[in-house]
Amino acid sequence: MRFSIYEKAYNNLQEELEITSVLNKLNQFEKLKNGILNDDQLTLFNYIFQTPHFSNNEKNRKYTHKIDYSNFLSAKEKLLIKKEKNNLDEYLLTYLE
Repeated sequence: MRFSIYEKAYNNLQEELEITSVLNKLNQFEKLKNGILNDDQLTLFNYIFQTPHFSNNEKNRKYTHKIDYSNFLSAKEKLLIKKEKNNLDEYLLTYLE
């Protein structure tokens, strides 16, 4: 009996540590994105790799974007007219084609 309580507590702790580890990695990735990408690149990156959101209303189920489409278009246009594009600019624009 005593062993199973310790085992259960240990397993719960392991699960907590795994979740914490994943959240820390996500936080580090967000910091890295914000440090490396300029505002326009970040907007395009977030638009490309966003997760789909669907409304819960049964009558009007539709896909929605978290990112405003006009902001996306503005960022894309800025990168398209940019004279000296770096590799990341080219990659993001190619990905959108």
